[in-house]
Amino acid sequence: MNAYGLKSDIREKVVIGIFIFSIICMWLLGEWINNISADTKILNDLSNKIHYLGLGVSISAYSLFGGFYWLFNNYLWKWKRFNLFLGVPDLNGTWEGILISSYKENDEEKRIDMVLEIEQKWDTIKCLCKFPSSESSSDIVCLDTVSSRGNILKFTFTNNSYDLDCGCLDFAGYNELRFDTKEDKLIGKYYTNRNPMTNGSITLSRK
Repeated sequence: MNAYGLKSDIREKVVIGIFIFSIICMWLLGEWINNISADTKILNDLSNKIHYLGLGVSISAYSLFGGFYWLFNNYLWKWKRFNLFLGVPDLNGTWEGILISSYKENDEEKRIDMVLEIEQKWDTIKCLCKFPSSESSSDIVCLDTVSSRGNILKFTFTNNSYDLDCGCLDFAGYNELRFDTKEDKLIGKYYTNRNPMTNGSITLSRK
């Protein structure tokens, strides 16, 4: 999985928010420890056991920040309540549909079955496109969340063919897919630098 760009400053706001929350939690933890410190027997017994086992405990706002950020990066950002504030769509899943290519076959447009598998966290993403005779993996990915057309997934890719007789075993290209939230679809276009160059449309639905 690779880091992906966002056309907004929401990530900076999230980092600041998590850090402030970590400081507050650290302060509350300190207050709790102070409240129970009156019972020195419990604390002394616990301290002796820790030292006996050769263990040490060091908690700071930074370590709390690391734990909270891990939870947010992997899970919390996908919760609907958080997502209303973040404005970053959860595109995880398997998307299936059709790619229509400008490449002509018997003077007819070529329609190709396509599967797009997306693995997404808050700061990383992977897009893998599967076709009957090839696969494309994402290289550089950007999620445009401020476009007037809605949320748009943009990524460059490298395609590798299974067909040794195709004459073009690998080539680069670009996909631009708009996320239709009502229909739960990805709709857009693609371009390649293969010879001859091709382009076309893509329509996918999440399964």
